[in-house]
Amino acid sequence: MIQFFLYPGIYLESMEKAKVFQTIDENIAKTPNAQFIEMDQGSRPFVQSILSNILSYLRSDMDTLNLTVAIDKEELHEFFVNQTNKVPVCEPGKSPDFKNLDNLCRPADKSVETFTDEFLEEKNLTFLEKDEVDLASIYGLEENSKGKVMLNKVRKIISTYQIILYVSLGLIAFFIFCIFLIRDSNKKFLRIIGIDALISIILSFILGLILFNLANNLLSGKNEYILIAVDAILSSFVKQAFLIGAIFFIISIVLIVSSFLVKQKNSVS
Repeated sequence: MIQFFLYPGIYLESMEKAKVFQTIDENIAKTPNAQFIEMDQGSRPFVQSILSNILSYLRSDMDTLNLTVAIDKEELHEFFVNQTNKVPVCEPGKSPDFKNLDNLCRPADKSVETFTDEFLEEKNLTFLEKDEVDLASIYGLEENSKGKVMLNKVRKIISTYQIILYVSLGLIAFFIFCIFLIRDSNKKFLRIIGIDALISIILSFILGLILFNLANNLLSGKNEYILIAVDAILSSFVKQAFLIGAIFFIISIVLIVSSFLVKQKNSVS
């Protein structure tokens, strides 16, 4: 079921319920020059694109992490100018400390535009030179960074899980085939497969309830938006799990009932 979390649908649905996109759009509209990233159709398509690319990279569907987005350089520069304008003027004898942004100040003899350019140069923010920006550097996911190393570890774990999953499915199919070949009767074969499937579904259902309640207890008292988002993710997961479980439950019942019908047929003959 981990595959369920490797596609953007569940996250987008939870964000919709938590009104994340609405909040982003409202904040962008309120902030001057904040629309430097091209989002003509709102924030949802932008978030969906970034999220899809990250998850595709984790699934090994793509070899390179692509987080490049188009930007409006003039709008972005004006955004930095507006933010720099909020920086207080340095006291006499004090110089700006670019390493400690909490104590950053602007020299009185420098204009906001000049100080903004110096700040961008000092922080090595060169993305204003292009019409697009790679968000990997902003999110700390550039090559050889701690974030990218961690992301690659997760990617390797998921790849290993997928291999184990496919091998396990192959082995299950092989064992079922072996049981079919050495069966004493169709009755026993159908009943064994049906009962095993039914027990697995019941145990998975109980484990799911335990994990669901555990997650709710751990998140009690957290931020309201986090609770809404997590609840939406868990709800979507439970719906999918219930649907899959219901299908296998019906199959197991059909197999068990069929075993009795086979018995009756053999007794008549």
